[in-house]
Amino acid sequence: MIMPVIFLALLLTSCRKMTNLPRGEFINSFESPNSNFTINIYLCDGGATTDFAIRGELVDNHNTSRKNIYWGYHEEEADVNWIDENTVIINGRTLNVLKDVYDFRKE
Repeated sequence: MIMPVIFLALLLTSCRKMTNLPRGEFINSFESPNSNFTINIYLCDGGATTDFAIRGELVDNHNTSRKNIYWGYHEEEADVNWIDENTVIINGRTLNVLKDVYDFRKE
């Protein structure tokens, strides 16, 4: 019972920062066309009281820096398609990986 409460607390607190998301279980990686970036997808399970969420982490393959660019709630799978080196579509949402993030909490 404690895990769902912690998961929900993480969703609702921390000033809604993308840096404070649960790690989740690794699902898959998707490399950009020129291999400059990789999107790692994780499934976050909130337990019995909250739904699944997908976390998308962008990795810069030149310096291995990482940042969360996608946080989708009520999602259990990720459909990831690179359009070009800087543009990716995750579950129907188009993001420029250099400047955009999707966070369901800000809708």
